[in-house]
Amino acid sequence: MKRVLRSIAVASLLLTIACAGLFAQDTRGTITGRVTDASGAVIPGAIVVGSNNAMGTKATISTRGDGIYRAPLLSPDSTKSP
Repeated sequence: MKRVLRSIAVASLLLTIACAGLFAQDTRGTITGRVTDASGAVIPGAIVVGSNNAMGTKATISTRGDGIYRAPLLSPDSTKSP
């Protein structure tokens, strides 16, 4: 009986671990980049706007001191097919 309970416990643990990866999926994305001028110098504080016209959403961010911007949690355009 003890062996059966141990087998059930191990099977339950393995199933839980296998299913944990399913919740890690996300349809949103992130855009990261660096803003520079024509000479290649970074532009801190530049305003970057990412827009999704199909959904009517915008993400407005400014660059850091090193010219890098990051726009996280962007929703994809659901009207495009792969």
